[in-house]
Amino acid sequence: MKQLAILILVFFGIILSVQQVQANALMKWEDVASMQIYRTSGGTRTFNENDGIEAFVIQKVIEWINTSSPVKETTELADKKTPIAVIKIKMKNGDVAIVEPAYDCHVQNKTKFCTLADGDVILTRNNQKIRLKSVQLFDWLLVKWKHERTTPPQDTKEMMINDILMLLLSPEIDEAVSNYYSKYYNETPMVYPYQIDIEKVERIGGFRTFHFLITLEITPVFGAHNPVGKDRLTFEIAPTIPGQVKLKKFEHLESYDLPPHLQDLIKQKMTNSQTTATSQEVVPFLRPLINKLSENTNVPVLLPSYWNVQNSKSKKTFVKVKAYENYYKIYFLITPYRNDPEVFPPPEPSRIGELYGFVGSLTTSERPSDFVFYKKKDGIKLWIQPWIRSVIYAKRGSWSMLFDGDNGDEPYQQADNLFEAMKKTNWLKNKNIHEGTIAIHGTRRNADSEFVWQTDDGFVYHFHYKGPIKESVKIVDSLQIIH
Repeated sequence: MKQLAILILVFFGIILSVQQVQANALMKWEDVASMQIYRTSGGTRTFNENDGIEAFVIQKVIEWINTSSPVKETTELADKKTPIAVIKIKMKNGDVAIVEPAYDCHVQNKTKFCTLADGDVILTRNNQKIRLKSVQLFDWLLVKWKHERTTPPQDTKEMMINDILMLLLSPEIDEAVSNYYSKYYNETPMVYPYQIDIEKVERIGGFRTFHFLITLEITPVFGAHNPVGKDRLTFEIAPTIPGQVKLKKFEHLESYDLPPHLQDLIKQKMTNSQTTATSQEVVPFLRPLINKLSENTNVPVLLPSYWNVQNSKSKKTFVKVKAYENYYKIYFLITPYRNDPEVFPPPEPSRIGELYGFVGSLTTSERPSDFVFYKKKDGIKLWIQPWIRSVIYAKRGSWSMLFDGDNGDEPYQQADNLFEAMKKTNWLKNKNIHEGTIAIHGTRRNADSEFVWQTDDGFVYHFHYKGPIKESVKIVDSLQIIH
């Protein structure tokens, strides 16, 4: 019983000591008066809190300290050697904190050797030394402090117009951010005007009309340096719109992890989720199907906003739909104008594509064991079947790919076409894709392309298209969840 009590005390003693180390490491940038950095080889700089731009640098360094992780290795410098660089943080109450690089030492032939511990620093505060892991702070301490810009850039007319526009759009941006992130966080992240980039501006209707589309890329944050994600917003601006501004599209591009001290803000974990859009952004020939799909299936409905419909005087694109509780499927067909497709169903060869989604999971294809390394393309390894030599396997990120050409170097040309098209879409990273497979058959100009992927929330989507590979990628890139 006594041994058990000792073990419990030791356990809680360890936990409390770790918590104390973390608590002691926390600092408030508002309490800092100045920060000085100097190197033993020469060079020094001072950042003061009463200068707006220099205060921004102080905030950044303190944030790195607060979000660093404690390290158990020794905090003593070997042989009391002078560190190569030191940050001296002077607090408003007169206290001083020191940050210096950490060293790792070992003994060989009775001689001690010490080298810089990559990514580790030592914080000395209140006569206590704490070793911390922070790659950003370590790199800044050694080199990057020299390149901090504290001279205000010269203002321009273009910059002022840009800033005015961002201020005028801020209410709509804040509302869009709040609507999206409220289901993930207990608080709403902020978007500072300097964290908004204009990607595209388009005038609708010709010269000197006052109807515009503007696309912005934003980085919402908690505090000053804790980004939660990256988003793309498209607004329509016109005098005929109530309030003159309307959100057309919200795309969540990336999700970022929050540091430990902000974890209590999380309501539910974010994923790199799928783009959402309104019914009016769907290609016109699919709009009549939206109500039927949404009313008869629980699967989030993905529909394209791009499709190069190649109708002619004698033929048109036609679709058939099946929708059930946990499954939906759309067939894309070409049918003669003179025939009613409900009365005269198009034959199987007229099918040019399929799109379906269902509740389930996906097992991606692994590289066959008999495939051998062929060559690299855009940094991606290609593996080939050594006897037939017309089948290539590749993998990049979440995607496994299989290329099956008719002859010669056709599979390599297929891969070249697909990689070029996928690069233009950033490899579909704006989609909610946990893992997926791509299979290409035929020729690159008239291919059978299949894209199958599983989302993080347990849905599987399958898109099949007969036609150029680049067209199939454009359609997949345009797929959006329809509300």
